[in-house]
Amino acid sequence: MRVYLALLDPSQALDQFKNMPTEAEIMQDIISLLNNESTNAEQHENALLYLQEMVEPIDNANDLYGMGGIHAVLRKLHSPEESVRKAAAWVLGTAASNNPAVQGQLLGEGALEVLLAMTSSDTGAAQQKALYALAG
Repeated sequence: MRVYLALLDPSQALDQFKNMPTEAEIMQDIISLLNNESTNAEQHENALLYLQEMVEPIDNANDLYGMGGIHAVLRKLHSPEESVRKAAAWVLGTAASNNPAVQGQLLGEGALEVLLAMTSSDTGAAQQKALYALAG
């Protein structure tokens, strides 16, 4: 059952709001899912697509490395599933966009070589997202 905060009295709405997870908690949950190899490719792709939205704000993008998210996403660039590789490249491109700190982290982790390889070995959307990540 959904709880609509506007329909609650102010004290109940405040209690509901306090129990909501923070963006950092949501990101950490997504990273944990990405690190769980027992989850399937569809779950990884969905998690990456959600994470891509989460790293649009620069503060969240900057937090990604400290949470282990850069490593988790980089591993997904090696997925046998093109849709997972595409989503991973999109996350990295979004996080690195106009963000020198994340760009430096990606360079330090060897992302450049993997993304460059994707531009020649992948096709379609995965190739485009690799190029997007390189454009950072």
